[in-house]
Amino acid sequence: LALMERCVQLFTKPGDLVVDLFAGSGTTLEAARRHGRRYLGSDITLEYVKAANKRLALPITAQMFKDEAA
Repeated sequence: LALMERCVQLFTKPGDLVVDLFAGSGTTLEAARRHGRRYLGSDITLEYVKAANKRLALPITAQMFKDEAA
C-alpha cells in the first residue's frame, strides 16, 4: 500500500481519476481514496472484485494513517 500511495502522490493531483484495470484486491484504489483521488477499478476475477468492494466500503479512519503520524 505504501508504494502505491507514493505512486499516486507522485503522478496524480487531488481530484484526478486513477484507473486500475487489474485492480485485484484494490490496493491502488485504496491509495487513491486515501489521497483524495477519484478511482475506477476492474478485474476479471469475481472474488477479487468482491474483496476490493469490501475493502473500499470500509470508512476512512485515523487508524489507517497511523504510520504517517510517526
